[in-house]
Amino acid sequence: MLYLSRYRLTSQMAGFNLIELMITVVIVAILASVALPSYSAYVVKTHRTAIQGDLQSLAQALEKRFVVEFSYLKANGGKAGAPAPSLFPDQGPVGTGRPVYRFDITQLSDGGYQLEAIPFAGSPQARDGKLTLDHTGKRCWYSNNSNLCTAW
Repeated sequence: MLYLSRYRLTSQMAGFNLIELMITVVIVAILASVALPSYSAYVVKTHRTAIQGDLQSLAQALEKRFVVEFSYLKANGGKAGAPAPSLFPDQGPVGTGRPVYRFDITQLSDGGYQLEAIPFAGSPQARDGKLTLDHTGKRCWYSNNSNLCTAW
């Protein structure tokens, strides 16, 4: 009997009171409100970096076809717009489950091209702006959908 009485709960050791629980909830909410925007910005930057690599890969695919066809125009089936399925996927980042950009080949001619990665409306990238790459290697990022070219 002495053994059991030593481990009896008293009213002071009953658990957490409501004030302690509310303070814990407030602390967790503050931490989440700081962490979520930071995480969202990280995801946007990661997608942008992946698309930059995909644009380089699409340019490389066009260059490989140019060596065979001696024309960028023929390399994409003779038309501007989305890449030919045999050339490259038309959405990216390539290899991810959820694409957030679409690829376009603009200003396509026998001697040159411009590649664009345009974010889908409603995606996390929508306000991030488009990225471009041309046949000379000029790379632009039009951040926040502005007309100002920032090299990437």
